[in-house]
Amino acid sequence: MRHKLCLVLVYSCLHGTVQRYLQDVIQPVDEVTSRRRLRSASSSALVVPATRRSSVGDRAFAVAGPRAWNSLPEFVTDCLSPLTFKKYLNTHLFSLCFRARIDCVKCPCSLSQERATLRTSILNYVRVFIACTGIKK
Repeated sequence: MRHKLCLVLVYSCLHGTVQRYLQDVIQPVDEVTSRRRLRSASSSALVVPATRRSSVGDRAFAVAGPRAWNSLPEFVTDCLSPLTFKKYLNTHLFSLCFRARIDCVKCPCSLSQERATLRTSILNYVRVFIACTGIKK
């Protein structure tokens, strides 16, 4: 959910519908003079500033917003209206989630491992519960 809200805020920054201090944080690649000749300048890519601390700096809006935006496909980032953007964003995020579940289902080995691990943890929980309550078999 946070990922989606961050992307909607980046979209609003690019289209000028939020406060100026947020708009100043987001910078398209084509506005940077040293990067105008790059292939990414013709796309809707944003500049991702470098950070020193991965734990705190990567979660800042100035870093997380452009990084998430650059990971979107062009059909999502090229939307002109906010409603269309939200619709395509939801579709894209849902397809990522659904694809991950399908990949998990395709591999029966990983599912059987997960089931065995879950079964073992449930049995351990039951054993501890029986030991703590004093119930005899």
